[in-house]
Amino acid sequence: MNQQAAVTDPVATLDQRLQGGAARENFDMDDAPDLLWLMLLAQGDLAGALKTYRKDMAITARLAAANPSNAGWQRDLSVSHNKEGDVLRTQGDLPGALKAYRESLVIRVRLAATDPSNAGWQSGLGVSYAKMAQVSEALSPTESRDWWRKCYEQFFSMKQRGILNPTDVKLLDVARQKAEEVSSASLQRTQPKKPWWKLL
Repeated sequence: MNQQAAVTDPVATLDQRLQGGAARENFDMDDAPDLLWLMLLAQGDLAGALKTYRKDMAITARLAAANPSNAGWQRDLSVSHNKEGDVLRTQGDLPGALKAYRESLVIRVRLAATDPSNAGWQSGLGVSYAKMAQVSEALSPTESRDWWRKCYEQFFSMKQRGILNPTDVKLLDVARQKAEEVSSASLQRTQPKKPWWKLL
C-alpha cells in the first residue's frame, strides 16, 4: 500500500476522522509524538516511524490499563493499535498488521457494546472490520469475505437506526461490493437469485 493509496483509501480516511474527532485548533506538546511519527512516515522511514509510535503507544497502553473504565483512553489505545497495523501492513508484515488490527478490534467491540447509540464508536467498529478484511485478502479470502460482511452489516445497522454518518456511506457501499467480489461463487450457490446483502 503506497502513500497515495493510504490517502484515498476510504477505510483510512474514516479512521483518521475517528482518531481524534475534530482536528485540534491549537498545537500542544501532546501532539508531538504524532507529529514526529507522521514526519518519519512521510520521509519513508517506516522502521523509525514504527519505533517512535510504539514508544508513545506504550504510554497510552499503561493509561488504558490503569483505568479500564475510561472510554477515551480505551479509544486512544484502539487507534494506536490501528496505526501500528497500518505501518506493518505498509511494510508487508501482514500477520503483524492483522494482530495489531485484532487488538484494536477487541477494544472497539467492547466500546460499541457499551453505547449502541454512539455513532463514533459504532463507526469505529465498522472501520476495524474493514481493516481486518483488507489485510485478510492476501492471507485468507474466506476470512476477508466474512470481515467485509461484518463491516457491511455494521454500517447497514447504523443506517437502519439513523446514526450513519454521511462519511460512512462510501464504506457501506465498498463493503458490500468487496464481499461480493471475494466470494461471488459461493454466494451464487447459496442465494442464486438474491444477493446476501438484500436479505438484511
